Amino acid sequence: MTTAGLSIKLRDLSVPDYVLDPYCRLWLPLYRGDTDAASYMSKDAYGHTITRTEALWRPNGHYFDGVDDWIDCGGGSSLFSTTGTIEIW
Repeated sequence: MTTAGLSIKLRDLSVPDYVLDPYCRLWLPLYRGDTDAASYMSKDAYGHTITRTEALWRPNGHYFDGVDDWIDCGGGSSLFSTTGTIEIW
């Protein structure tokens, strides 16, 4: 882009759609299309191997029918704590 003789080069910063909190133990953005495989890595700093069973991928996120759908987050030591807050929405 050029404005009044000033040349400015724009670049793609590839900013994620969340701010990575180093204290976040598990981040599963189930609305994103890159989590539609049966197994994938969590989006937190720990990179847990996640296995999804039976939940269907739809354009607006995963669909859980409440019968036989589940997510296995593995057994990483970072998932176990005696203090903290669990937030699900």
